[in-house]
Amino acid sequence: SEEWTIDSLVRAASSFPDNVSKCPQRTWAILTRYDTVPNFIEFANKPNPPIKVRRYEGVQRYTSDLLDMYIEYKTNLLVVNDAMRHPEHYEESKREDHVFLTVESLVKERRLLKAEMAKI
Repeated sequence: SEEWTIDSLVRAASSFPDNVSKCPQRTWAILTRYDTVPNFIEFANKPNPPIKVRRYEGVQRYTSDLLDMYIEYKTNLLVVNDAMRHPEHYEESKREDHVFLTVESLVKERRLLKAEMAKI
């Protein structure tokens, strides 16, 4: 356990997206409502008056959607990076909105994906 510094905070924040993509269940556990956890229910009912938990279902759905979108962008970013490293393993799609397999086009797409990820 290390003491928080600006550098350790930046490292933790920078590694967060990769950690989420490796194990999204942990993030889901953080987003789980307290009033569904039996230990918390028991704890909350002890004081007089009992602890009331606010309902944030709308926020939870929105957060879940954002997490899903972020992971989808992250997956697409991995494909773009792989296409840059190994263009011989890919062929261009016949769709009108396909991404060209040129370095310039892939770099542009990577920049666009990162910009969308930053919005989340």
